[in-house]
Amino acid sequence: MGGFTLIELLVVVLIIGILAAVAVPQYKKAVVKSRFAEAMINLKALSQAKHACELEKEVRGCLPVSNLDIEVSDTDNFEFSGTFLNEETPWSFLHAQYQKEDVCLCLFDSGKFVIRTNECTGQQTTLNYAQLLSVPDAADFEEGDEEYECWCC
Repeated sequence: MGGFTLIELLVVVLIIGILAAVAVPQYKKAVVKSRFAEAMINLKALSQAKHACELEKEVRGCLPVSNLDIEVSDTDNFEFSGTFLNEETPWSFLHAQYQKEDVCLCLFDSGKFVIRTNECTGQQTTLNYAQLLSVPDAADFEEGDEEYECWCC
């Protein structure tokens, strides 16, 4: 009569529970990080298309994004758009609004990524996105750093 005792089964279930408790949050972070990595790639592709359009038409500001001849992926998780302020403003930026939480990822003409959280709804986010993605948070810039103002709303 070979079998497992109740204690042995409980120990195995406990070990599996502990492993799951550790693994699930790390898995969620990895999924979010990969989604933002894809968004960064899409923003860079949009930026290149925008610069090509500006060179071709010899004007600044080939925005909105729908004017660019490019398809972006992962539109289920992000909404991609761009902001060109006016002729006096020396910068424009492309941005991706994360649909799951109130997070905005911006790519400036200088090639710098900036993230802003809690901007549209003011809701708390579940992760520290700036730290997770190693991207500066717009809230950390000084008031004189208007060049890196980032918004999606």
